[in-house]
Parts: sequence; structure tokens; C-alpha cells
Amino acid sequence: MSTEALLLSQGDIARCLDMAQTVAIVEDVFRAHGEGKVVMPTKIKLDMSSLGIPNWMNAMPAYVEPAGLYGLKFAGGFINNPAAHDLPYVMGSMMLLDPHTGVLVAVMEAGYITAMRTGATAAVAARYLARPDAGVVAFVGSGVQAGTSLQALDVVLDLREIRAVDVRPEARDRLVAQATEMGIPCRAVEDNREAVEGADVIVTATTAAEPLVMRDWVKPGAFVAKLGSYQELDDALTVGADKLLVDHRGQAEGKGELAHLFEAGQISQGDVYAEVGDVVAGIVPGREGEDEIIIAAMIGMGTEDVAVGAAMLKRAEELGLGQRFDFLA
Repeated sequence: MSTEALLLSQGDIARCLDMAQTVAIVEDVFRAHGEGKVVMPTKIKLDMSSLGIPNWMNAMPAYVEPAGLYGLKFAGGFINNPAAHDLPYVMGSMMLLDPHTGVLVAVMEAGYITAMRTGATAAVAARYLARPDAGVVAFVGSGVQAGTSLQALDVVLDLREIRAVDVRPEARDRLVAQATEMGIPCRAVEDNREAVEGADVIVTATTAAEPLVMRDWVKPGAFVAKLGSYQELDDALTVGADKLLVDHRGQAEGKGELAHLFEAGQISQGDVYAEVGDVVAGIVPGREGEDEIIIAAMIGMGTEDVAVGAAMLKRAEELGLGQRFDFLA
């Protein structure tokens, strides 16, 4: 058997998959979680701040039975990258391997994959948890993840209005320009409250680690897609939601939006309605009432990366992209 691995750059993988395909793959991943067709431990965080390096990396191993591969994504945040090095905040790499032999089949840049699959998770959750007529979306945080979430939400919803807010005016303005180019009315706002009030869908994707969206601003029937590893929601909003969902129960207890609430005893696993995969698989219902306020607190899963990476690998092979290297030679 061949022991060569395919090496794929960001440019290679960007040619392999569009957002509609990514949304479909991520939806299948959530369904596989609900059906028990994945193996995924909680992610392991390497926090280097104790030694004076203000950065972190997550190791995210996973096996996805439908994809037929297992892999490891190693990715994290590098706070000084954008300003000091003209590099993205999120950097990462991924390996894909044969589950029967352990042979390495691909190594690829993972920052692009992370952005695409994270945007897709917002869309899949919205498909099942937002009101069917949802069309007004507020982005609290208008960076890369907001951009891919906008692309993905446009796949599943009839978007009528976008509101963008960010502490960095340049990021907000880029999102406005992106929405405008997509033909979706969009306005830049200076205040989180102005963005959120009256919105059908609220997407948070920041590094703020403080409440940015308050309970009193959120209208009945709204859906909140909370992305990433930081607290961004008012505790009263989180605790008082009609339904609180997560992408992975084990990860949610120790990381992200809910960690401090679990630690303080303000919520328990019994307060979490379901994992998003349980809804996608039809095990439990999603939205049941027009006025339900529903939150999906998602911090990303290695299964999403492996499944998207596997699809990109297949497409790259069809297109003849990448370089081959035999690590066992």
C-alpha cells in the first residue's frame, strides 16, 4: 500500500470546497454525533501564558466514521499576529490518517478549514433552531468568523438585513462590504445594543471574555449562535434561555461561554437541553415555539475539521493539487 501523504497549502484547500458544501458536511457531522458514529475526546488546551507567551493552542483528535479517517487538528490563537506580523489570529495545522493502519494520508493548513467549518456550524444550528422566517442578523464581532458565518447563513436563511459591530472599525467595514457585495442590505453600528435589538439571529465571535449581549436586548423568538472560547453573553440571558444547547457536553463544561457557570454551580448538565447533533439527528425537537429564545453555545469540534478536511483531500486529489511526501521512506 502507498504510504505517501498529500501536503496541502491554504491556497490548495481554498480551491477544494465552497460554503454550501461545507454546510452540508457539517450538518452530516452533527447528525453523526447524534447517531453515535464519531469518537471524539474533549479538546486539550496548551496555554503558554504562564511562561510569558500570550497564546494558546488546542489539540483536537477525532474519528468520523462516515469520513473513514481520523485526524488531529492543532490550532489556536496568537493575539499579536494581526498587528505585529500581518498574520491571522487563528493559526493551525491538521493531519489525517488511516484508522486501520495509522498511515499518514494528508497534512494541511487548518486556519482556513477552521474558519469555514465554524461559519457552517452557525448556519446548521440556525437551520434547526432559528425561526423559519428569520432574516435580520446581528454580528457582534465582525472578523473572519463573522465573514464565514455570513456566507453560511446565506445558504440556509433568506437574509434581509445585516448589522455589524466591532471594536475594530476596519473589521466592521469589511463585513459591511462583504454583505453589500452579496446583495444583502447591511449597516455598520457603533453599539452592541443597536445591533442586537430586534435581530432574529445574533452571532457572537470575539475575544472579549465579557458580557457583550444583554438579556433585555434580545427579543422573543431570537436565536443566538455563540461561537468560540470566550464568554460573550449576559449570564441572565444564558441561564434564562428557553433552550440552551451545546455542540459537545464535555467540552462545554470546561471551556467557553458556560465554563464559569458550571464552576459556580449556576448551571448543571441538566440545564443543557441537548447537543446540536441530537436535534439534527431527530432525537429531540429543535424550535417548538415562535417566541422561544434559544442559545447554541458552540466552541468547535475536531470531528468537523476531520470531515471537512477529508472532503477537501478527496477534491484535491481529483484536481491534482498538493505535493506528495513519504514520511516512512
